[in-house]
Amino acid sequence: MTTHPPTSVNDIRETWYSYYEEKGHKRQESRSLVPPPESRLKDVYTMSAGMENVPEYFNKFMRGESFSSLDVIVQKSFRHFDNNPDDDSIKTLLSLFEMGAAWYVENFEEKQVMNDLLKFLTEKMGLDRDRMYFTVYAGRERKIPIDKKKSMTFALHDYFDARIAWQELGIDDNHIIKTGYKNNSKKHHDAFLGDTNLWAEAGSMHKGFGRILGPQTEIFYEMDDGSLLEIGNVIFTSHSLNEEGELKKAPLRVAEAVSGLERLAMIKQGKSNIYEIDELSPFVEKICDLKDIKFRHINGVHYCKALQQANLLRSCAFLLHDGATPGHSRGRILKGMMREVLNDFKDDIEEKGVYKTLRPLISLAVQPYKEQYNFTQYYISKIAKAFEFENQKYSNTFLDALFGIKGKAEPVIKYFLTTLYVDRNQHNSDLSFYHLPYEIVRDYNPPFLATKIFFDLDTSANILYHTLENLNKSSPNRLKQAAYDAYLTLNNITKSKKTMDSNDEFTRITKVYNKLKKDVTPIMTDYLVDQTEQNIFNINLFVLAMVSDKYSLFDGDNLNKDTNYTRLLQGLKRNYKISLPDT
Repeated sequence: MTTHPPTSVNDIRETWYSYYEEKGHKRQESRSLVPPPESRLKDVYTMSAGMENVPEYFNKFMRGESFSSLDVIVQKSFRHFDNNPDDDSIKTLLSLFEMGAAWYVENFEEKQVMNDLLKFLTEKMGLDRDRMYFTVYAGRERKIPIDKKKSMTFALHDYFDARIAWQELGIDDNHIIKTGYKNNSKKHHDAFLGDTNLWAEAGSMHKGFGRILGPQTEIFYEMDDGSLLEIGNVIFTSHSLNEEGELKKAPLRVAEAVSGLERLAMIKQGKSNIYEIDELSPFVEKICDLKDIKFRHINGVHYCKALQQANLLRSCAFLLHDGATPGHSRGRILKGMMREVLNDFKDDIEEKGVYKTLRPLISLAVQPYKEQYNFTQYYISKIAKAFEFENQKYSNTFLDALFGIKGKAEPVIKYFLTTLYVDRNQHNSDLSFYHLPYEIVRDYNPPFLATKIFFDLDTSANILYHTLENLNKSSPNRLKQAAYDAYLTLNNITKSKKTMDSNDEFTRITKVYNKLKKDVTPIMTDYLVDQTEQNIFNINLFVLAMVSDKYSLFDGDNLNKDTNYTRLLQGLKRNYKISLPDT
């Protein structure tokens, strides 16, 4: 009977367990994302499968306690630094993921650890060995911090050569990359430059054995589009660094082989985007339908935003399920994520409320993991209510901020808002000084915040104009997101009956915009490849119309005869990129 390689995350999880159990490894169940109070990881969430286990082996060894020399786990893991991946990396990154890990303690051969992982990937998962690339430690020096004030530079020249081990396992030398060295004859070498493949266990010094160090070797898989996806890693703890800066052989030898389950599912299901695997696609589709995103491709700003929303909401659901609470210290990570979700869905929340908006999404997000991690209806409702409670706190903070800022130092605040997209961190302390909490400015984009603080079309047009102008000059890679924020802002303005009634200028702006759109769209056909680019172009036209009206560049009632309008149209025909008028 032929056994087909697994394709679903659930099947891959069980295959990982059974494969290593057959080799004598003892099964461990996934641990909570929230480390216990006695853990050394008090200020973070569990970020990878081995963050707790490797030091735990050393702690038990130093105390003379017994422990298993072979273990296997599939650990749910969270990395807060992957919360908002950019448009280029989002298709392969998840903040919350499942990591398979197998440990070998003391009695093992390095080559056997590598071979076990290789056989799992090729024989159990059915992956093509010829599409794999392997990075190895090149022996170059690396600086490792001892404490906040000093660090040490060293290289582990006396440890085994992973390159030779891979060769002995039948890997072509052209597929083995010595990291940190340029080798133009090797394919994909640019992906590995600067990485020394030296593992330094994160966190503070541990009493008795210091900081654990050792070389690692990574496995990458070449996708159909030629890009490389990291799918495996083997880490060897060979040395320890004490507080005096002395590098010694580690008191205990530990090896760890790891692989990401969702990435393996992505390959086996033939997907180029991790959010399109069977376990995530229904959830993402629901968000796209909610946001009316009809044209879904990875380079579209609207679709990327939907993927970021899915990533954040899914991560929050797992963290809240495991007992994490928004607040101080590591709770700030969760609080920021929850508030960003609330901000992203604010239109739906205003219409239906937090609970009715988010509960169906949360249910879809955790559905594939319902039995594995006990996501009962009770927990799903509890997670949704946690968002409801945080939304109330968030609203109070926002109202307090607006009350504190209105009428105070308006020219300064306007300046901050117009330059915030260019360098958000630059104005953190300054904004706090003017009683406007930075998290409010971060979660509510500057144009939207401007309408909330000043709520007049004239000021909003000015801020929108300067924001896009600054980004066009200094940060063109962030221009799409800024334009999308501007689009949301304009919707917010036009939805207000008060604004519509009190500002007949909107009628003039609409005339200019509709005329521009009608006259320019025919010449844009060859340039705009999808609906997303068309939306971005229309947004820029709208902002251009606002700015043009603001500086009286056009006669809204006689556009066909207006010289400025004719010149603008001619310029757009020569170069489809919009040039905002000088002020």
